[in-house]
Amino acid sequence: MGALIVISGISGVGKTTFARLLADRLGMPACLEQLQERPFHQQAADGSGSMLANQMDFLLYRAEQEKGIRSVKDGGVVDGGLEMDFHLFTCFFHQRGLLHPAEFTLCQRFYQFTRILLPPPEVIIHLEAPLQVVASRFIHRSRAAEVTRLDDLSAQRELLQAWLISQPDGRVLTLSTGDEDPNYSQALVQAVSFIRERMPF
Repeated sequence: MGALIVISGISGVGKTTFARLLADRLGMPACLEQLQERPFHQQAADGSGSMLANQMDFLLYRAEQEKGIRSVKDGGVVDGGLEMDFHLFTCFFHQRGLLHPAEFTLCQRFYQFTRILLPPPEVIIHLEAPLQVVASRFIHRSRAAEVTRLDDLSAQRELLQAWLISQPDGRVLTLSTGDEDPNYSQALVQAVSFIRERMPF
């Protein structure tokens, strides 16, 4: 069974870019969020559609990605994935009132049941950067549809930290991806070393 490597971090920290670079360095597939292909994302972003439909679609899509990664010999890298889509985004949208309690409970039940069926990630690479750096990246990434707002980043960080604290020792590597390492070159070296110590291939 292939290994699951998750890239975690708040919106705009560089999860997708880092996932691509790391997957290429390791010779693994990168499974990304593909916002343009998600059928409910634009409507959720502009308030014209159901956030519940959007979140359930993302959770299912991420579970499907994980199943595919597990079928590959060495595994793959995912940018956020099922963990971030529930522990960060679903929980945050519930906090903001965009998911009613019963809707949040439905998402929670789906996540918990899926995590019973699919094993948790072997490695979590947590990307960290000062909020002002993340905010600048967030502004300049120019996505067509954006559910997250700039002033959401601090609250997202609190949710993310609460989830990371719950992870077993030795599973999480926190990397600085601030302006001192703009091309992620140092972070990539550290990530590859951490992964190969745990999963030699």
